[in-house]
Amino acid sequence: MKYFYALVLLFLHLSCSNTTEPVYNSVFFPLQTGNQWEYSGSQNFKIEVKNLVNLNNKFYYLVVKSFPASADTMKLRFESQERLLINFRGEDYLYIDFNLSKGNRWNTYSDFYGEIRDKGLNQAVPAGLFNNVTEVLFDNTVISDVHEFNRYAPEVGMISTSGFRRYYELVSARVNGKSYP
Repeated sequence: MKYFYALVLLFLHLSCSNTTEPVYNSVFFPLQTGNQWEYSGSQNFKIEVKNLVNLNNKFYYLVVKSFPASADTMKLRFESQERLLINFRGEDYLYIDFNLSKGNRWNTYSDFYGEIRDKGLNQAVPAGLFNNVTEVLFDNTVISDVHEFNRYAPEVGMISTSGFRRYYELVSARVNGKSYP
């Protein structure tokens, strides 16, 4: 009988373990399994939140950016509301902090840095007209011509990217159960 109670307690402990999605998220970078965005421009690509994985007792969203001939996978998690981390080569780095004011800059993974360039913008893309958009610059301190200006709309995520010889706009999305356009 003791073994039966021990097994029941073990089962209850395992079934109550935290396997749900994290508490924090972002208005500007909504991560939920199944969310997806499609872009067109210099090249067409798709971004999709595939699933949630546990690495060293921290939950990360696996986000896949698929091009016609290749794909990149990022591991992202929220440290707090609007503060997004990226796991790069086993280490966490600040990816974006939407709480920062215009002009604030931070170092991120490798030789990259980010900066809040503008807030409160309006932008029309094929997926719709969006208000209160935040623009974030990503650049590299070592390599030239890799800069990107990404624009993020509330409740949608990234709606456009522009950089050296490239420009992409959101053409459709399914975010937290809502479709755009």
